[in-house]
Amino acid sequence: MPVRFRSGSAPSFSRKHAIDSSRHKCLIYLLLVGFVITLAACSSRPNVFGESREARLLRLEEERRELSRTEDPVERTRIQIRISDLMISFMGDAVAAGDTEQVEARLAEYRSAIIDARDTMMASGRNPVTDVAGYQNLEIALRQQIRQLDDIGTGLTVTSREPIEALIIEMTEIRNELLDSLFPTADPV
Repeated sequence: MPVRFRSGSAPSFSRKHAIDSSRHKCLIYLLLVGFVITLAACSSRPNVFGESREARLLRLEEERRELSRTEDPVERTRIQIRISDLMISFMGDAVAAGDTEQVEARLAEYRSAIIDARDTMMASGRNPVTDVAGYQNLEIALRQQIRQLDDIGTGLTVTSREPIEALIIEMTEIRNELLDSLFPTADPV
């Protein structure tokens, strides 16, 4: 049965309604663009893999200078994460060059940066359940970096890969420790 409208009862799609609708769509679009730009601007971990070696070395110097001036535990952790990203990129360079000594040296620097970041957060006195900043940054970074370390290890021989495999195990344990802190389970009664 067809629906019939009495005169004046049908929905009106006037020109004014069309203009309001297009304004509404434009406003939503602008808000979404602004949100995406804000997210991009807030990223504290630039993609270092696309940068030249010289640019990464300069960035490493800058990060180390900033680390020496920073007392805030969350900011120190974020800086250590950026340093650890750089160390992974340098490990990748060393693997590509076949320089296993350089791989092991960068591996030790990476490990030191992550352990310092973890120790900084654990000693900060911040509650990881209510004040997640720093803890969450490190956990997310480790999740990504463990995959990157595994990818780097595929470019090595079986015996040369052993230190990276040991590092992956250690970083996974640190990540699990962070996850346990962020999401504690209730004690059984």
